[in-house]
Order: sequence, then C-alpha cells, then structure tokens
Amino acid sequence: MDILLIVLSLVAAYVAFVSVCYLLIRLIFPKIEVEDSEEVKPLRLRSVGPYSAARNLRKQKNLAY
Repeated sequence: MDILLIVLSLVAAYVAFVSVCYLLIRLIFPKIEVEDSEEVKPLRLRSVGPYSAARNLRKQKNLAY
C-alpha cells in the first residue's frame, strides 16, 4: 500500500510540475502574431548549367588545424 501511495504521489507531482511549466511558458512566451503582407517578392532564378554550382561554391577555410 505504501508503494502505491509513493507512485501516485510521484505521478501527481510530475503532472503538477508539467502543468506549471506549461503555464509559465505561455506567460513568458506568448504567441507571436504575424501580419500577412500583400506584397510578395518573386524568387530569383538560379542558372542550371553544369558549371553553375562550381561558380557558386565559396572557398572554405580548413579548420583542421
């Protein structure tokens, strides 16, 4: 009987902890509303040639030192 009481109290403490954390997160970080903008910018088209990917690669530093 004592083990059942301990398990139930642990479950109740976990549920209380999760619900308090959820409420604090909702208070600290409210939902951010984003206004829909009417203006839509078109995407830039990439060149699809065989050498286009080689031109767009940036030289990377060797970080193995």
